[in-house]
Amino acid sequence: MNDVLTSIELPAVPEEELAELRKLGEDALKAGSIGPASLAIWQILSAAPRDDIGHILLKRLSMNDKVQRISYAQVTPLVKQYSVESNHQAVLLLLALMLLKKPDDPYAVNHFANAASQCGRVDLALLATWNGYQKSPNDPRLINALATALYEAEQFDSAIKLYRDLLDKRPNSTAVIAALGSAQARSGDPASAMETLSGGLEQHPGDADLMLRLGLVSKSYLLRVAGAGDSTAIEQANFNINAREAAVAKAAAYVVLGDFEKSVSELNSALEWNPKDHDVRASLANLQLMVGDYDAGFSNYSARFELEPELRLLESEKPQYTGAPLDGKTLLVWGEQGLGEQILFAPALEVMLNEPGRIIFATDSRLVARYQERYPDVKVVDRSNLHSLSGFDFQISAGDLFAQKWQELQLLPGDLWHPLLMSDKESVAECRASFPMDRPLIGVSWRGGRRDDPSAAAMRSLELKELLSAAVNAQVTFVNLQYGDCAAEVRKLGDARLVDSGIDNFNDIDSLLQLMAACDAVVTVDNANAHLAAAVGTDTHLVVPKQLPSFRWKNKAIQQLIFPAVTVHEQQTLGDWSVPAIQCWKAVLEG
Repeated sequence: MNDVLTSIELPAVPEEELAELRKLGEDALKAGSIGPASLAIWQILSAAPRDDIGHILLKRLSMNDKVQRISYAQVTPLVKQYSVESNHQAVLLLLALMLLKKPDDPYAVNHFANAASQCGRVDLALLATWNGYQKSPNDPRLINALATALYEAEQFDSAIKLYRDLLDKRPNSTAVIAALGSAQARSGDPASAMETLSGGLEQHPGDADLMLRLGLVSKSYLLRVAGAGDSTAIEQANFNINAREAAVAKAAAYVVLGDFEKSVSELNSALEWNPKDHDVRASLANLQLMVGDYDAGFSNYSARFELEPELRLLESEKPQYTGAPLDGKTLLVWGEQGLGEQILFAPALEVMLNEPGRIIFATDSRLVARYQERYPDVKVVDRSNLHSLSGFDFQISAGDLFAQKWQELQLLPGDLWHPLLMSDKESVAECRASFPMDRPLIGVSWRGGRRDDPSAAAMRSLELKELLSAAVNAQVTFVNLQYGDCAAEVRKLGDARLVDSGIDNFNDIDSLLQLMAACDAVVTVDNANAHLAAAVGTDTHLVVPKQLPSFRWKNKAIQQLIFPAVTVHEQQTLGDWSVPAIQCWKAVLEG
């Protein structure tokens, strides 16, 4: 057995949890529930192999008639069925008994570990794979299972050692090469990862998975180089990947350096490979809009619908609006993407208000009442009923209308439509009075990004402690504006100045907007709250990552026209939130 594995950190099970598992096993046996009993007993003996009560329970379980009759021939079809149905808990209950009988059975170990990971129980996956590996340390299937569990547990050094052992046994396996490269990259060693993946491509030229992973690792490496300010290394970088992937990686690095022109140039070269590359076009659109190339940027922005077809909420036989006078006709404008975009693009309606025609605006149900108040002459409807709407002659997404009307929008005086979303002064005053009046009220929000894009969410988010680090001694009241489950983070911080909003920050947008209007300032990352706070005109301080190419915040003309209440504080060093946090709180506290 590889002596390096002495560094593996196995999950500890406290005595009180063992006691609960013993009771659960006892109760399940009495009820004749074999699955729950098996899982509880397996957990006890995996965590404490010499546990007397665990062994007594195991003996009682093994004497059960049903248990004695159960065979793999019965279990494997059910495992397959439950896996297809994503009933991962059922898989755990089925296979726990098999693991009690034979801890190193590769089929049971692998499927149990996968189900445990799907249930968010990486600890169980690690225990199952470790138990199997201890029994049969030379079985490649068990080596791979343990390495995968260690990777998921973020114990990358141990995972790398195991993947190397496995590669000795399976030197031509592209799956193992890819896994080793990924583990090296996650451990913070992109140079070794690139060497591994490049070597794999020399053995297996053109392998799509190795090519994709090498492209991602190369991008990560260049971002690190860019973070150190080394533009020469970026220009001279020569990776064993195709020119498209290399250009995309270099473009991301130039964004970190703040050289948007070079980033645009790299993406344009990537498009030479495939002019219809929607991923590249979407990235290029953001950058072109950032540097003020509106014609090209808005043209490429249409790639969002090809890249993510689900964003096109309406497929209609009615023609798309092209910007011509309405002449008494009716135009349906449908809000797209999230709350942020539905605020970003809504000002385009201002240009349409004097059109001799009728406007229908379909938006998120949480914004309908506010937009109806803002635009009394526009029919504002819930966009969830978009396909049942009728009585319109033309249709267009709000983003496309914004692109069409951008030049005209710039000519309108900003005070004509700021703040975008109005708040009742008496209600705002009443809301403010519910918080201490002897100190400023500052709204805070620290997590952003889409739930279906964890990497982007991680890039935009920071720890609550990090966000408040430069306001340790500030005599203020913080009010929690963060949506989603964040109670544990708040408890962990333990700052008495941070109080709950008292509302549902995700669903009750009316109350949230009222609260934001009552705040003296809002400090937030790039999420829906940044847009909402700006829309009610509250002094909004936004902290953003250095590698974020976002035209709404980094194009001054767009940001100042649409979000004049926002002050942007950007990272100076990749991944380091300390400087924007200090700048942000200095601006807030010194006013």
